[in-house]
Amino acid sequence: MSMHKPSAVFALLVLLGGTSVAEAATLRAEITPHGPLVKLSDLFAGLLPGQDCDIGPAPSPGQRQIVPASQVQAIASQFGVELPDGAVMHAVSIQRPARTVQREEVSTALKAALATAGAPPDSDISLGVFASLELAADNTAAPIVSGLNYDPQSGRFSASLQFASPDDDTRTIHVTGRVEQMVESLVLKHALPAGFPVTAADVAPARVRRTALRGTPVTDIAEFAGLVTRQPMPAGMSLTQDGFLRPMLVARGRPVVLRLSSGGLALTAGGTALEAGGAGDRIHVMNSATRAILIGTVAGASDVMVDPGTAPVFSNQPALGAGQLPRLVADTTSSGLPQLSNSAQEAR
Repeated sequence: MSMHKPSAVFALLVLLGGTSVAEAATLRAEITPHGPLVKLSDLFAGLLPGQDCDIGPAPSPGQRQIVPASQVQAIASQFGVELPDGAVMHAVSIQRPARTVQREEVSTALKAALATAGAPPDSDISLGVFASLELAADNTAAPIVSGLNYDPQSGRFSASLQFASPDDDTRTIHVTGRVEQMVESLVLKHALPAGFPVTAADVAPARVRRTALRGTPVTDIAEFAGLVTRQPMPAGMSLTQDGFLRPMLVARGRPVVLRLSSGGLALTAGGTALEAGGAGDRIHVMNSATRAILIGTVAGASDVMVDPGTAPVFSNQPALGAGQLPRLVADTTSSGLPQLSNSAQEAR
């Protein structure tokens, strides 16, 4: 209310009476009622026992009203509040404490209702946008979920939540959202570059939303010993099994030593890697002297063990198309290439 009109907070004052006389009462500068009614003791301190009473409705939660000095004087006279000699009346601010309904309390109430409706007990929920409410600060009662509509197939739901008020004014909000399946995964404690080995010191266990993962989650980092990250990974990223590859020992287009062992015979020759590969990867290589293209297994840095079963292809060109590369009858793909490891195929 304005400073020039009486506040509606005290519209009922003329209906209330007070005969007790307070001595040396003092006027408060601000009032913060914690209920739906303003009491005389909210306005004046030092009242006599039994003198306190309700004097009118409080503002709505979060709202503020100003009581002019003239009305404060009238209240003191109406209820027989005796103030010290020379006490000066002043305007008083009345503001009722409020709190905003948080998403967390909405989620908590919904989780319990959704579990009863058949949602997985270890799931999480993702809420859509909803219009929040301001409640009295002392109103901490849990909301009541009503009108729940849950689809187990899609995980989507809608519901209404009712918040009871000490003012007997029940307020309702409507929400929509989706149930999210949670899975165990390891997440990075800090960022890592591509080609970096991941150890137990780099990860921490966590529960993450299944929809946030793009592959099978990693739960035991020991299973990926000797592998490295496929790409740069930021801190907090969940690890998936397809995020790793063998470290590249041989680079495409770089010189390699070709080694062939067959029937007790061991031969070596210089060659060129036509693909990149890590330890154990099968890649195509070319003999630098004969221009024969062969298949070999990466055995170490710059070392490739040539498969004695390779049917070599000869060419004067440094690189051939996929249909011209040698292949093995016992181990081919539909493209006609030997079955290579994921890391070798990706690095081509």
